[in-house]
Amino acid sequence: MVVYNAIPLELPEIDQWKNEKLVQSMKVKGRLIARFGLDPNDIIEVGTIGPALISIVFTKFGRLHVIKKLWNLEIDDALYKQYAETVSNLFLYGITGIAAQTQKMKGGESYE
Repeated sequence: MVVYNAIPLELPEIDQWKNEKLVQSMKVKGRLIARFGLDPNDIIEVGTIGPALISIVFTKFGRLHVIKKLWNLEIDDALYKQYAETVSNLFLYGITGIAAQTQKMKGGESYE
């Protein structure tokens, strides 16, 4: 991801390569969102959901060493499980899904 964004477009071969990678990525994202009944040909849906998910994952794992120090976290299976559940809830149920998950974890009432 970093390399893809850092490579300059001045060379026609690089521009073509980046375009090919973008097309491949859009096809994969299209297949994924089609599983949820969304239109894989809708550039708004594919162009919104794909980059949002990539940003969430990249921010967490691309900056893990900083996050670990900043919040004094122990990186273990429980943290990865909670992260995966939170991202899943966000994409499947939105912010209200995360709120419901948090309430359940705390033993309180759910907003679901």
